Amino acid sequence: METTTGSVLDRVDPAWSFYQDSQADFGGDEILVVALASDTPLDRGILERVVKITEGLEDVPGVRRVDSVCTVPLVTTRPDGFVSLDAAFGNGIPESKDGLSDVGLLLQQDRLAPRSLVSEDSTAFSVILVLEQGADEHYGSILDEINQQLNGVPAWVSGVPVFRNEANAETRRELSLFVPLTVVVIGLLLAGLFRSLPAVLIPLGTSGC
Repeated sequence: METTTGSVLDRVDPAWSFYQDSQADFGGDEILVVALASDTPLDRGILERVVKITEGLEDVPGVRRVDSVCTVPLVTTRPDGFVSLDAAFGNGIPESKDGLSDVGLLLQQDRLAPRSLVSEDSTAFSVILVLEQGADEHYGSILDEINQQLNGVPAWVSGVPVFRNEANAETRRELSLFVPLTVVVIGLLLAGLFRSLPAVLIPLGTSGC
Protein backbone atom coordinates (compact mmCIF):
# COMPACT_ATOMS: atom_id res chain seq x y z
CA MET A 1 0.00 0.00 0.00
CA GLU A 2 1.38 3.41 -1.01
CA THR A 3 1.77 5.58 2.09
CA THR A 4 3.63 8.63 0.75
CA THR A 5 2.12 12.10 0.46
CA GLY A 6 2.88 12.09 -3.27
CA SER A 7 0.38 9.26 -3.80
CA VAL A 8 -2.54 11.67 -3.35
CA LEU A 9 -1.45 13.93 -6.23
CA ASP A 10 -3.24 13.90 -9.60
CA ARG A 11 -0.50 12.60 -11.89
CA VAL A 12 -2.77 12.65 -14.96
CA ASP A 13 -3.19 16.42 -14.86
CA PRO A 14 -1.06 18.33 -17.43
CA ALA A 15 0.34 20.44 -14.58
CA TRP A 16 2.05 17.34 -13.18
CA SER A 17 3.75 16.64 -16.53
CA PHE A 18 4.88 20.27 -16.73
CA TYR A 19 6.29 20.03 -13.21
CA GLN A 20 8.19 16.84 -14.04
CA ASP A 21 9.58 18.37 -17.24
CA SER A 22 10.80 21.43 -15.35
CA GLN A 23 12.61 19.19 -12.87
CA ALA A 24 14.21 17.26 -15.73
CA ASP A 25 15.50 20.54 -17.17
CA PHE A 26 16.58 22.32 -14.00
CA GLY A 27 16.93 19.58 -11.37
CA GLY A 28 15.07 19.00 -8.12
CA ASP A 29 13.35 21.95 -6.49
CA GLU A 30 13.13 20.72 -2.90
CA ILE A 31 15.55 21.93 -0.24
CA LEU A 32 16.43 21.28 3.36
CA VAL A 33 17.73 24.10 5.52
CA VAL A 34 19.89 23.60 8.60
CA ALA A 35 20.22 26.78 10.68
CA LEU A 36 22.74 27.21 13.49
CA ALA A 37 22.87 30.25 15.76
CA SER A 38 24.99 31.74 18.51
CA ASP A 39 24.69 34.68 20.87
CA THR A 40 27.77 36.35 19.38
CA PRO A 41 28.43 37.41 15.75
CA LEU A 42 30.78 35.27 13.67
CA ASP A 43 31.11 32.68 16.41
CA ARG A 44 34.05 30.45 15.54
CA GLY A 45 32.39 27.32 16.97
CA ILE A 46 29.30 27.81 14.78
CA LEU A 47 31.43 28.46 11.71
CA GLU A 48 33.47 25.32 12.32
CA ARG A 49 30.23 23.37 12.62
CA VAL A 50 28.96 24.88 9.35
CA VAL A 51 32.18 23.80 7.62
CA LYS A 52 31.93 20.27 9.03
CA ILE A 53 28.25 19.86 8.12
CA THR A 54 28.82 21.20 4.62
CA GLU A 55 31.65 18.77 3.97
CA GLY A 56 29.82 15.88 5.60
CA LEU A 57 26.64 16.24 3.53
CA GLU A 58 28.07 16.85 0.06
CA ASP A 59 28.30 13.15 -0.85
CA VAL A 60 25.04 11.96 0.75
CA PRO A 61 22.81 10.10 -1.77
CA GLY A 62 19.95 12.31 -2.92
CA VAL A 63 21.80 15.59 -2.29
CA ARG A 64 22.61 17.53 -5.47
CA ARG A 65 24.33 20.53 -3.93
CA VAL A 66 25.15 21.99 -0.51
CA ASP A 67 25.09 25.79 -0.24
CA SER A 68 26.74 27.59 2.67
CA VAL A 69 29.32 30.27 3.37
CA CYS A 70 31.88 27.57 2.55
CA THR A 71 30.67 26.87 -0.99
CA VAL A 72 28.66 29.79 -2.44
CA PRO A 73 30.98 32.27 -4.21
CA LEU A 74 31.03 35.93 -3.21
CA VAL A 75 31.47 38.29 -6.15
CA THR A 76 34.10 40.83 -5.09
CA THR A 77 36.31 43.18 -7.11
CA ARG A 78 39.60 44.93 -6.49
CA PRO A 79 40.62 48.42 -7.67
CA ASP A 80 42.80 46.81 -10.37
CA GLY A 81 39.71 45.16 -11.88
CA PHE A 82 40.33 41.64 -10.59
CA VAL A 83 37.10 39.74 -9.90
CA SER A 84 37.07 37.10 -7.17
CA LEU A 85 34.51 34.30 -7.00
CA ASP A 86 35.77 32.63 -3.84
CA ALA A 87 33.43 31.47 -1.10
CA ALA A 88 33.63 33.41 2.16
CA PHE A 89 35.13 30.50 4.08
CA GLY A 90 36.10 28.31 1.14
CA ASN A 91 39.72 28.33 2.26
CA GLY A 92 39.00 27.91 5.94
CA ILE A 93 38.20 30.22 8.82
CA PRO A 94 40.69 33.08 9.36
CA GLU A 95 42.71 32.71 12.52
CA SER A 96 42.78 36.39 13.45
CA LYS A 97 39.78 38.40 14.62
CA ASP A 98 40.53 41.10 12.06
CA GLY A 99 40.55 38.54 9.24
CA LEU A 100 37.28 37.08 10.49
CA SER A 101 35.72 40.56 10.68
CA ASP A 102 36.86 41.34 7.12
CA VAL A 103 35.18 38.22 5.79
CA GLY A 104 32.05 39.00 7.81
CA LEU A 105 31.92 42.46 6.21
CA LEU A 106 32.19 40.91 2.75
CA LEU A 107 29.29 38.60 3.59
CA GLN A 108 27.06 41.47 4.66
CA GLN A 109 27.92 43.46 1.51
CA ASP A 110 27.11 40.54 -0.80
CA ARG A 111 23.88 40.56 -2.80
CA LEU A 112 22.80 36.99 -1.93
CA ALA A 113 24.36 35.95 1.36
CA PRO A 114 22.54 38.22 3.86
CA ARG A 115 19.29 36.67 5.16
CA SER A 116 20.03 33.57 3.09
CA LEU A 117 23.36 32.13 4.20
CA VAL A 118 23.91 34.46 7.14
CA SER A 119 21.64 36.58 9.31
CA GLU A 120 21.87 40.37 9.28
CA ASP A 121 23.67 40.38 12.63
CA SER A 122 25.99 37.49 11.66
CA THR A 123 24.85 35.37 14.61
CA ALA A 124 23.11 32.67 12.53
CA PHE A 125 24.32 30.66 9.54
CA SER A 126 22.52 28.24 7.28
CA VAL A 127 23.44 25.11 5.35
CA ILE A 128 21.07 24.59 2.42
CA LEU A 129 20.76 21.16 0.83
CA VAL A 130 19.41 21.20 -2.72
CA LEU A 131 18.06 17.70 -3.38
CA GLU A 132 18.08 15.60 -6.52
CA GLN A 133 14.92 15.05 -8.52
CA GLY A 134 12.98 12.12 -7.09
CA ALA A 135 14.98 12.00 -3.86
CA ASP A 136 11.90 10.98 -1.86
CA GLU A 137 13.33 7.58 -1.00
CA HIS A 138 16.38 9.25 0.56
CA TYR A 139 14.54 11.69 2.83
CA GLY A 140 14.90 9.51 5.91
CA SER A 141 18.60 8.78 5.38
CA ILE A 142 19.37 12.45 4.62
CA LEU A 143 17.65 13.61 7.81
CA ASP A 144 19.43 10.89 9.78
CA GLU A 145 22.76 12.05 8.36
CA ILE A 146 21.97 15.67 9.28
CA ASN A 147 21.22 14.64 12.87
CA GLN A 148 24.44 12.65 12.96
CA GLN A 149 26.44 15.62 11.71
CA LEU A 150 24.82 17.92 14.25
CA ASN A 151 25.70 15.46 17.00
CA GLY A 152 23.45 17.10 19.56
CA VAL A 153 24.28 20.70 18.61
CA PRO A 154 21.11 22.86 18.81
CA ALA A 155 19.86 23.69 15.32
CA TRP A 156 16.73 24.12 13.25
CA VAL A 157 16.05 21.76 10.35
CA SER A 158 13.27 22.81 7.99
CA GLY A 159 11.91 22.08 4.52
CA VAL A 160 9.19 20.16 2.68
CA PRO A 161 11.12 16.86 3.03
CA VAL A 162 10.81 17.14 6.83
CA PHE A 163 7.02 17.37 6.52
CA ARG A 164 6.84 14.58 3.97
CA ASN A 165 9.05 12.26 5.98
CA GLU A 166 7.02 12.84 9.15
CA ALA A 167 3.68 12.58 7.30
CA ASN A 168 4.72 9.31 5.63
CA ALA A 169 5.92 7.87 8.95
CA GLU A 170 2.68 8.91 10.68
CA THR A 171 0.62 7.33 7.89
CA ARG A 172 2.50 4.05 8.28
CA ARG A 173 2.00 4.11 12.04
CA GLU A 174 -1.74 4.69 11.65
CA LEU A 175 -2.04 1.91 9.07
CA SER A 176 -0.17 -0.52 11.31
CA LEU A 177 -2.62 0.31 14.10
CA PHE A 178 -5.98 0.66 12.37
CA VAL A 179 -5.72 -2.08 9.74
CA PRO A 180 -5.41 -4.88 12.35
CA LEU A 181 -8.15 -3.25 14.43
CA THR A 182 -10.40 -3.10 11.37
CA VAL A 183 -9.77 -6.77 10.68
CA VAL A 184 -10.63 -7.65 14.28
CA VAL A 185 -13.85 -5.60 14.19
CA ILE A 186 -14.93 -7.15 10.90
CA GLY A 187 -14.13 -10.60 12.26
CA LEU A 188 -16.22 -10.00 15.36
CA LEU A 189 -19.07 -8.65 13.25
CA LEU A 190 -19.05 -11.70 10.98
CA ALA A 191 -18.81 -14.03 13.96
CA GLY A 192 -21.79 -12.32 15.56
CA LEU A 193 -23.86 -12.52 12.38
CA PHE A 194 -23.08 -16.04 11.22
CA ARG A 195 -21.71 -17.75 14.37
CA SER A 196 -19.43 -19.83 12.18
CA LEU A 197 -15.64 -19.87 12.00
CA PRO A 198 -15.53 -20.53 8.21
CA ALA A 199 -17.90 -17.58 7.71
CA VAL A 200 -15.29 -15.42 9.41
CA LEU A 201 -12.13 -16.86 7.88
CA ILE A 202 -13.28 -17.10 4.25
CA PRO A 203 -14.15 -13.37 3.80
CA LEU A 204 -11.08 -12.25 5.71
CA GLY A 205 -8.86 -14.63 3.76
CA THR A 206 -10.32 -13.43 0.47
CA SER A 207 -9.70 -9.79 1.44
CA GLY A 208 -6.16 -10.60 2.49
CA CYS A 209 -5.40 -12.26 -0.83
